[in-house]
Amino acid sequence: MSTVFFIIFIALEAAQVVLTFTKAREKAAWLKTRAMVRLAETLALIGIVVIPSTHMKWRFAVALIVLIIRLLIAGIAWLAGRKKAAGVKNKVIAVLGCILSLVIVTLSLAPAFICNSNT
Repeated sequence: MSTVFFIIFIALEAAQVVLTFTKAREKAAWLKTRAMVRLAETLALIGIVVIPSTHMKWRFAVALIVLIIRLLIAGIAWLAGRKKAAGVKNKVIAVLGCILSLVIVTLSLAPAFICNSNT
């Protein structure tokens, strides 16, 4: 299950970067997209944990806490910056943010990868 979530997470982060390069280049649109991606990631992990066939649900606790914190930060940034955010989002910063997100979630999923049970 941790691999499934990691693949979902990579796909969502890649979609956010692609949107930044194509349509949502304005900072306000980027903030909204980032908040929506964080919400989707958190809901995907909650969905994986709620599935009855998932064993050892405690191993996803760190990832869930990290994603909830990231969701709160993205939501606050979107609410605070939706009126003030003007201009175009820098592509380099968007890619670096994606890479940093991958590192953070990979580290938070370490217990899920280490305690992987195939039963």
